[in-house]
Amino acid sequence: MKISRRITTFFAILGLSFSGQTFAQSFVGMGFDFVVTNPAAVVSALDKYNASINAQNRAGYPVLNRYVVNGENPATHNIVTIFPSLEALDNFNAVNANSQDWIIFQAEMAAAATLSGELFYQASGITVGDQSIIASPNYVSQYIMMDITDPEKYVDAWMELAEEYQSEKVYTQLITIVADGERGATHNLMISARNMADLMNDPINTSRGFARFNSKVSDIRTVISRNIAAQVKSYAPAM
Repeated sequence: MKISRRITTFFAILGLSFSGQTFAQSFVGMGFDFVVTNPAAVVSALDKYNASINAQNRAGYPVLNRYVVNGENPATHNIVTIFPSLEALDNFNAVNANSQDWIIFQAEMAAAATLSGELFYQASGITVGDQSIIASPNYVSQYIMMDITDPEKYVDAWMELAEEYQSEKVYTQLITIVADGERGATHNLMISARNMADLMNDPINTSRGFARFNSKVSDIRTVISRNIAAQVKSYAPAM
């Protein structure tokens, strides 16, 4: 089994900023957790805003996800925004500062959902697997939110495990959490598959290497939460 390996930089994992032209895998954005009381109204609000002129001219896009498993967190959904650079995110915020479309969107969201959490993230460029998996409709992901004190050591251990044992039906990416309020997470390991069966049947967790991996990272990693989410709708531009 051959699994592609792409390590573009350790700088992002260490919390340093991207430039707009650094790496093809670079992206930044924010994640928002919501307790949703009217899911259809949330989709409608997103549809309407993303059809507006302001949204069509932006460089980034949102993705709506529904939590399948979320532990004690009351959030039912989350919206992740994805931008190619910090400059693109800044431009989006500047445009929305005087946007009537944005005001309407916020009002419609407030009527259908309550914000319960948010974070700011940067992509690390650390991935294993087939990226087309996360382009498939309604894919599912496990989020492992962690506090990592030695990112380079963690990446070495994870890549050794994943490249040998990870299923070809799974795609993993390590995300740097720049800020998340009071939770204290520094990274999110996202493990994605086209369906729940592929996600749950990944042999990595029962492999001979898993115990070795846990031993290597036990003193540098604290798991804060494990969640599973399913994509509801992506507003990524058509390629």
